[in-house]
Amino acid sequence: MIYINADDFGLSNGINKGIVDCINKGCLNSVSIIPNGKCTSEGIKKLNFKKLKKISIHLNLNEFSPISNIKKIKKITYNNKLFISPLKLLLINFFVFGSKKNEYKKQIEHELDSQIKSVIFKITKKNITIGLDSHNHIHLIPFIFDIVCKLSKKYKISYIRLPREKSIIRQFNVKYSIEFARNIVKVLAINFFCTIALLKKKKKILNENFHGSLYSGNFSLKKLEKVLMIAIKNKGTTEIISHPGYIFRKDKKLWVSKKNIQNYYSNKREVEANALQSIKIRKLFKKFFFKNK
Repeated sequence: MIYINADDFGLSNGINKGIVDCINKGCLNSVSIIPNGKCTSEGIKKLNFKKLKKISIHLNLNEFSPISNIKKIKKITYNNKLFISPLKLLLINFFVFGSKKNEYKKQIEHELDSQIKSVIFKITKKNITIGLDSHNHIHLIPFIFDIVCKLSKKYKISYIRLPREKSIIRQFNVKYSIEFARNIVKVLAINFFCTIALLKKKKKILNENFHGSLYSGNFSLKKLEKVLMIAIKNKGTTEIISHPGYIFRKDKKLWVSKKNIQNYYSNKREVEANALQSIKIRKLFKKFFFKNK
């Protein structure tokens, strides 16, 4: 099975529109929904569930406000409205111990449980595979991964994203060498945490193959074609992540913190959306599924 997945659904109307267009007109068959996005509820109503094979809950401890009662999760927020940084979550994992760490775990579990509940009951009757992944891969932080696995059992969720890039060399292209070099450190760090995750839990709840981090947010038609050709030869479940949704100018006001807006406002996302809707990619994707019926 190959899932071509769009992350960040629910963040804004612009992002939702870009993703919905790629589901209806392109080859997206999977989407990750951010529970605390500004436009999550209204966005879900616009999804064409008949064209989707998987929906994941895109757990978010990075952007916007928490879903749960702020008084119960004070340790993972600041200014009583925004989450602490991913870096601080990493530091907590490696340098906080005992009762203090348990309190962090308790508050994170409370928030993630609230996030899952806010989405899962809207999609469980759609006869679609339900998965868990996260914004900026924060679910791979070991003590958070334990929580996510616990919640996956509670809600009988069979899929947790393992964003481990196995075919790094096969994706290399001299033309994109600078971009490749810039992302390789990030990919190797992600792979490290994936290895820890595999040592701790059974592989059956995770995908065997993954592509998308090396050219994250910058999938041109040629890059997507190359990755899809690799995915077709893979054995087992493969997930390819994409980011075809881009914010409208008026969406900028939704963000209290402006540091991430540039990524969402990039024209590279529009290029990615066009690639996902291209005739070439659609034919290649359909040919794969036709051969495997």
